This record gives sequence, structure tokens and C-alpha cells, in this order.
Amino acid sequence: MSKNLSYLMEEDEKGLKLIENGEYDKAIRFFEPKAARGEYLACYGLATARFKKQRVLMTREEIEEIIQLYNQSISRKPDFADAHLMIGMAYESLAATLTRDINRTNQKPKLNETKKALEKAKEFIDEAVRINPSFGKVAQAGRAACEKKISEINRLLDE
Repeated sequence: MSKNLSYLMEEDEKGLKLIENGEYDKAIRFFEPKAARGEYLACYGLATARFKKQRVLMTREEIEEIIQLYNQSISRKPDFADAHLMIGMAYESLAATLTRDINRTNQKPKLNETKKALEKAKEFIDEAVRINPSFGKVAQAGRAACEKKISEINRLLDE
């Protein structure tokens, strides 16, 4: 999360502090009612708490729900760089989940879907950096990982 979120309301800062402290369940309970009202920062906070709570163990459906929350946040505040960066990370996680499915079931057709998720991740990461250039170093690693995975997928698709 960016340290430069000076426009946050004091109440929302409390919820984001819960996330920083790893108190994800409390943060989820804090943000759920506000997210239901469509508040952009609450959508972001709820998505981030859910994402960080179980990032490695999430199902495709859970990740897609998180992506939807980040999209709601971005639709209400298009210049919210943190939401762009986090949705990029969520798309990376979606690609990892799809890859696990491919490895378990040997379904090559899912490679294109995985590639699309990685391309979306790159798009959102690039937009986060465009909005907030200080994300450059963080974003560079994520973008490089996406590009490497896309190259691997292209190689598999060409076989």
C-alpha cells in the first residue's frame, strides 16, 4: 500500500491499518458495509484484506470477486494508483491459479486464458506506474515476472 494516501478519511485509515497489521478478518468486517454502499476506498480495502488473507490458497472464483472489487474502486476513482497495482497483482494470482489447474488436469486450452490474465496484470501495473511513478521499482519485478510467464506460455502454445 502506498504511504502517500493523504486523501484518506481518518476512519478508512483505521481499516487500512488493520490490513497493515495483518488483522485481515477485522479489516474485512470493517470494510464490508462500506463496500456494499460502493465506497471506492472500502472496495479497495475489502479486496486487499481478502487478497492478503489467503492469497496463495484462493480459488479462481475468490480471485475474480477480488478483481471485481478493485474494478469498482477504480471505476469510482480512476486515478487510484494503489488499486491499479493491486488489481495487477490479483490478475497475477489468477494466472497462477489457472496454471495450477493446468498442471493438475493437463488442459492446454487454459493457457490462453492464463496468458490473458498475465496481459491484464501488465496493463494494470503499467497504469499504476503511469499514475504514480514511485511504484516503478515494485512494478518492475511484477511486470518482468508476467513477461517471463507469457514467454513460457507462448513457447508451450507453439509446441
